[in-house]
Formats: sequence, structure tokens, C-alpha cells
Amino acid sequence: MGLKHNQHFMKPISFLFSICILIIVLSEVSCSAQKAPKEFEGMIVYEVKSVSDDSKLLNRLNHVSGNKMIFYYKDGNFKKENYLNGKLLMTSLYLAETNMLYHYFAQPDSIVYNSADLANYSVDSIFTSAGQQTILGYNCNYVYIKLSNDTLPWMNYEIESWGSKDVFIKENRFENFKDGAKNLIVEQLKSLSLKTVMKNSRSTTTMTATEIKRKKLNDLIFTYDETLPMVEYNP
Repeated sequence: MGLKHNQHFMKPISFLFSICILIIVLSEVSCSAQKAPKEFEGMIVYEVKSVSDDSKLLNRLNHVSGNKMIFYYKDGNFKKENYLNGKLLMTSLYLAETNMLYHYFAQPDSIVYNSADLANYSVDSIFTSAGQQTILGYNCNYVYIKLSNDTLPWMNYEIESWGSKDVFIKENRFENFKDGAKNLIVEQLKSLSLKTVMKNSRSTTTMTATEIKRKKLNDLIFTYDETLPMVEYNP
């Protein structure tokens, strides 16, 4: 009788123990989910500076890149607007679903598009370092990438980029975005860039964040006028 009594007594204990283990596991999963960083959504404003000894090239850079860029990001899509002294010059739109880039001027008569998987370069080296710089109060990690092209000398350039985990985006967001090695930058930083320096033998362009604003964005931001003629970009 004593053995049977103990067996009956142990069953509820065993059941309660299993429930406790389940609660602990679920709690750990819940805490892990709560600790997972939330992907950035919102707008970043950048100051843009181009430098070149070639005055004609510098003029072209200023009339394409301008001196200010507003960058909108949501769920892998982005739109950037380049301004020169307050005047909108050009808009570029990236749609993750198609992995395509769309470019148009302030008063467009057409839209130029190209695939973001364009990779007309070789990667010579990649270097990363933690906690390299503080930008707008954000502690930033650093990545350096050197690219080369045997046939296009201007495609031999270096990229330096700084990003913070506080402006987190999923590292696979741009895995097919090879144009400008954006896939490599995001893979290393796991964030949007708060500062980027692009340098070749003829010029240097620096983009530095001056304002970061987290906010919900309307999906209409990431659309373009589909009634305009489409022109494919051929480098």
C-alpha cells in the first residue's frame, strides 16, 4: 500500500514539475523576444559634402548629390531625396520586392531604373571595428571596404561607413543590393549608416547624419508615377 500511495503522490508532483519547466521556457522565450531590437522606421537627414580638384566633376557631383539628403526607410524599402541649397534635385527609390532602383528629377519626364544587383567591382578588402565614433549621441561601429574594377578606373574606390545598433535593420534586408556594396555594409553594421565616406582618385563624398526621426511612414512614400515612361539605365 505504501508503494502505491507514493506512486499516486509522485504523479501530481511530476505533472506540476513539468508545468513549472514549461512556464520557465515560455518566460525565457518571451524575454528573448522582448529583448530583440526593433527595426528602425523613419527618416534620417544627412549633410552631404563633395570634394574634388576637378571643378567640372565637382559641379556635377553637387548637382546630383547636392548638400543635403533626406532618407526614408521602412521594411526594407527606402527613398532618398537630394537637395542643393533647399532645392530638390533628384529622388531615388528602392523597392525590396523587385530589388530595383528608380531615379527621377524634381520635374520628371521619365523614370530611370536599374537592378540593385549590379556589382561591377571586385572586393579587395573589408575591415571592421567596434565603437569607432559617436554620431548624434549614438555609439557607432565602423566598416571599411575597398573595391576595384579593371576596366572602369572611377570604380576603384573606398567606402568607410559608421552605423549604430540603435538604428538597427535586419542584416539580410539588402542581401541582393550589390550596387555600391550596400549588402556588405549592412551585413557588417546591421544598421543604417549614420556616416559614409566614398573616395576614389578624383573625388570624395561624405554623408553625415544631422537628424534622426523615428516615425511611422505612409506606404505611399515608396511609390512613383507609373504613368511616366520608363528608361533602363545601362552603365
